[in-house]
Amino acid sequence: LVFLLRMALVTLNISLQSTIADSSAKLLWVSDTGEETPYVDVQLGNSVRQETFAGHRWLVRGNDSRDVLLTLEAAAAPQVQHFSIAINEPASAVPSAVSSEAVEPHAGEDAQEAVGVWAALEDGARFERQPRRAGQGPIVWREFDGEGIEVASYEQVEVRCDTRWFWWMDRLFNQMLSIPSDQQNIVFSALMIVAAYKLDTIVVWPRWARIYAMALGLGPNPLVAVLLLLVILGAVVAAVLPLTTQTLLLRNLGPSRLEVRLSDTGGYSREPSNRPGYANPWKAVAAGKFSSTPRDLRDSRARRSHHLVFLSLTFLFVAARVGSALGAVS
Repeated sequence: LVFLLRMALVTLNISLQSTIADSSAKLLWVSDTGEETPYVDVQLGNSVRQETFAGHRWLVRGNDSRDVLLTLEAAAAPQVQHFSIAINEPASAVPSAVSSEAVEPHAGEDAQEAVGVWAALEDGARFERQPRRAGQGPIVWREFDGEGIEVASYEQVEVRCDTRWFWWMDRLFNQMLSIPSDQQNIVFSALMIVAAYKLDTIVVWPRWARIYAMALGLGPNPLVAVLLLLVILGAVVAAVLPLTTQTLLLRNLGPSRLEVRLSDTGGYSREPSNRPGYANPWKAVAAGKFSSTPRDLRDSRARRSHHLVFLSLTFLFVAARVGSALGAVS
């Protein structure tokens, strides 16, 4: 067991080469909830070594400025991982797992992959993705206000490109996302009560509608057939066009751990929750869009094989149901 644990451990070698306002810094371990646990100090011009497990997150914070000088996540390989902090001017003080200096696209990461800009439509605020060395460290986005002044740095947590299967219910879904999760649970509980007591059957439907609903194998209530038809038609439109929403999830590198969601239509933010199993609602901050889409987001949008599978299964399902309905009615 000890041997296996030693095999899983990696060593971080962190050197503090230069800073603007700090003569020393502290290495801190970051938990899944964002809590920081101090470990060891590193003096300017020196380095420290720290053993850790792959996937664990760490940061280096200046003892004088309290600024985050470096953020990193330990990789599974190599066994010894080297990180250098060299900050020569305030504009380059960007937390990064390679260096706090901005770097140009490296061999293995082309120029298009390094580009990414999300811009607000009204006040001129924007988020810019920073270039990084291929496969090293987190992807960092910098936030600028309308005057071009940097106000915050964020780590990219997730890239999503979701098909809007229920695009005709977008407004309803946005309203659901804007309320706290406990209120969402109340709404879903009410819908379950309606279904359990069959309150949807109080509507009187024509006899022919009930006959066709029974022939389709959807029970005596035509409302089910109508809803299913709307869902299928809407999903087919979404798969053919396709209708998608591109989303980036970012997390503030500072102590606030504020989460930001950038999409094709707007920017949203939410504070981290201290309650287990509870998520604060997203709050709309500004309307905006990607003026330059990063490669990983473009790649996720290009994956459409599941659309073809869905259309094929939908065609077979509709053909089988229509065939059985015509046979039953005749």
